[in-house]
Amino acid sequence: MSYYYFAYGSNMDEDILRQAGVQIISREGARLKGYRLVFNKCDDKHFGVGLANIARDEKGQVEGVLYKISESDIAKLDKLEGVPHDYFKMGVSVIVDDGRNISAFAYLANTDKIVGRLKPKKEYLAHMLTAKKMLSSEYVATLIELQKTG
Repeated sequence: MSYYYFAYGSNMDEDILRQAGVQIISREGARLKGYRLVFNKCDDKHFGVGLANIARDEKGQVEGVLYKISESDIAKLDKLEGVPHDYFKMGVSVIVDDGRNISAFAYLANTDKIVGRLKPKKEYLAHMLTAKKMLSSEYVATLIELQKTG
């Protein structure tokens, strides 16, 4: 059985998943409406550094990568994301480029890991930008601008 995983942070870089042993069946761009991208998940290894998270925002939209993976790889993703300590899984409905709605899961930061006024590292944003061909030019421009100020 296969599942869809919506990645919006550093896991948009397929090399990270491959290094974790995840077999990617397919990969395409997707959008999650009703949320916005935030960097409020504290990085336990680097003080003041924020990792990607999503927050409810009625008018927001998060762009990312939709992966199709096998059920056996979900445990590998959970370990990579630090479930249940750092993140938890939530069901989402994303829209792919051809307009289809697809049910998937995404990882959200646990509330005790959320801190205000954090900044992502340039290297973290570089992982996100490896998926730029799957993102809108406006979204890519926003990530590049964050990278300049990071």
